[in-house]
Amino acid sequence: MVSATPIDRRVSWIVGLAVMFLATGVVAQTKTFSTDPALFLEEVHSMMVEADKKGGRSFMETTFTPMWNGGFLDAQRKLRVVEVANFMQKKRFEPFPHFRDYFTAVAAFPASGRTAAEFDAWMQAMDQLVQKGRKQNVAAFIDLCRNLFTENVIYRSASTEWRSTSNKFSFVFDSVPQVVFPKADLICIARGDSAVIQGTSGTYMPGTERWHGKGGMVTWERAGLRPTATFAEWDHSYMLQMKSAAIEVDSVVFNDPYFERGMLGKLTDKVLANVTVENASYPRFESYDRRMRIKDIASGIDFEGGFTMEGAKLRGYGTKDEPAFLTFYRDQKPFIITKGLLYEIEPGRIASEEVGVVIRLAGDSIHHHGVSLRYLKEKQTLSLIKKDEGVGKSPFYDSYHQLDMYCEMISWKMGEPVMSFGNLHGSSQTRASFESYDYFRENRYRAMMGMDAVHPLARINDMTRNSGGTFYAQEFATANRMQKENVVQMLIDLANKGYLRYDVENEYAEVTPRLRQHILNSAGKLDHDALQFNSNTDDGTNATLDLLTNDLALQGVARIVMSDSQDVKIFPEGRSVTLKKGRDFTFAGAIHAGRLKFHGKEYYFHYDDFIIDLLNVDSVSFMASSFKMNDDGEYTLVQVKNVLEQVTGTLEIDAPGNKSGLKQKDFPAFPKFNSTRESFVYYDRPTIQKGAYDRDRFY
Repeated sequence: MVSATPIDRRVSWIVGLAVMFLATGVVAQTKTFSTDPALFLEEVHSMMVEADKKGGRSFMETTFTPMWNGGFLDAQRKLRVVEVANFMQKKRFEPFPHFRDYFTAVAAFPASGRTAAEFDAWMQAMDQLVQKGRKQNVAAFIDLCRNLFTENVIYRSASTEWRSTSNKFSFVFDSVPQVVFPKADLICIARGDSAVIQGTSGTYMPGTERWHGKGGMVTWERAGLRPTATFAEWDHSYMLQMKSAAIEVDSVVFNDPYFERGMLGKLTDKVLANVTVENASYPRFESYDRRMRIKDIASGIDFEGGFTMEGAKLRGYGTKDEPAFLTFYRDQKPFIITKGLLYEIEPGRIASEEVGVVIRLAGDSIHHHGVSLRYLKEKQTLSLIKKDEGVGKSPFYDSYHQLDMYCEMISWKMGEPVMSFGNLHGSSQTRASFESYDYFRENRYRAMMGMDAVHPLARINDMTRNSGGTFYAQEFATANRMQKENVVQMLIDLANKGYLRYDVENEYAEVTPRLRQHILNSAGKLDHDALQFNSNTDDGTNATLDLLTNDLALQGVARIVMSDSQDVKIFPEGRSVTLKKGRDFTFAGAIHAGRLKFHGKEYYFHYDDFIIDLLNVDSVSFMASSFKMNDDGEYTLVQVKNVLEQVTGTLEIDAPGNKSGLKQKDFPAFPKFNSTRESFVYYDRPTIQKGAYDRDRFY
């Protein structure tokens, strides 16, 4: 036999002591409470004080003992309290918080003025849960009841709390416990913010943490709007998941002073952190009807589309298939029509980050598929701002004057007969360019090739010969063995140059006539022009459109190249030019045409005929061959000292079908000056015989 060592004996003693304490604890924990009311009170007192000497004594003296010794609970009701306590003891509920919460809920009945009948209904629900024997469900229900009886709190988690403004509720047990609220305001509190459903009724299901409600109203007071003016209401059933600090209700009726009648739609409300009246983005309402027509949403402006209300921001919205429209009227007729997916409609302004716009001009238009819109109601000013990214970089297209307009912004004050084109206020950009629809430069065309051996327009043209001019970015990438990301960037760039219409969302492209046209221009098979008006001004306004005549007055234009091959250039006086329909224009100043220089006050250029009417010319100077050869044995051109005056006629720049000068050899006579009336040469300059040859007597 082996004798035990001191260490073995010590271990056996410790194990035995532990077993004894564990056994004692089990007995103490599972010991049932007495059904005698007085003894039960003593046992509860001992349990609570042993668990927390200070807290337990305070709880018993101020909360439970006064209620237990009061007259609210008769012997039968006290017995039911003991039965639930014994279940909790058997399931090893802790004194804190479980027993404390249970006894607090019991004590809350007489403290809150509830009736004995309400207590019986509550105990019935407790009995049903106890019979099912699930500790977790009983603990959750006790926690609910404590919060509900003492603070009207229906649900509470670490981040979210739902409470009722009324302590009027009742308990129903229909397979599961339910708390029924006849009518109250339901409040959600989270992150320092709160949302309220006013005048609602409903049933809370503790097991699923859901609220099944009926009727209610949500106001926009959190966003700084008058609660009697802006609100959503409904009278049908709805459901909330109280784990979430959010409210969603379909088929509500929204009311706001903007609208003569209520709108049907969906309500969403969320409780967020750091919310102020200024930045509140909830509650939100979204109308079901996307084709609502609101006349005079601002003076002279109609809206058609759906509506959302996000905080204090009223937004008009549409979809890709059903966009929203904002129409500006002039002389009671639609003048500027914009369409987009979202408009912000505020008391002082209307704005959108991206809209398509059409400005109507006598059967033609100025248009763009994606600009930012800003309308200030007090000033009645509209700004259409071209974006500096993606497909928004493309120019404004002017079919009336047949120009591509490369400027940052179009602005108009409603009611005024002038529209301005230029750059943003405060922008460092002072330049704008207005190019003919048929403008073409070979060096610009070649630059698009980059390092590629094949021009991208040629690739697209070959690919779309049999597809009707449409294709997807991935199709082009696969056919040309390119990365799709690179193809997308290329297609956006080509769209901005007017060769494609490109759908960024679907990555879908449609070829425009310009693509084929420029391929033929480069091959010398189709005529083009060099008509480009480059404007540079300090005040940010590069052009103004007269809405009475539709004339476009360009400012800051120093020079206009009419023909490279025929060496015809215009130097406008005052750097101003007035464009008419179809690229005709008027101007004053100087024309350099080959050997001739015209100086005058009134010219009219006819684009189709490629002719300038010389309506009011002060003088014509010209170059002639010198009488002496230079050092190289050549007769150089020198300016003739005398000039022609009182000139009337036309200057034919080139043949109408040869604006590009591609067939210069076929038309050697251009530029051609035709005089239609007598012109005069005078010799009355002071440098000639001291002005002796008076022009009235000698010419």
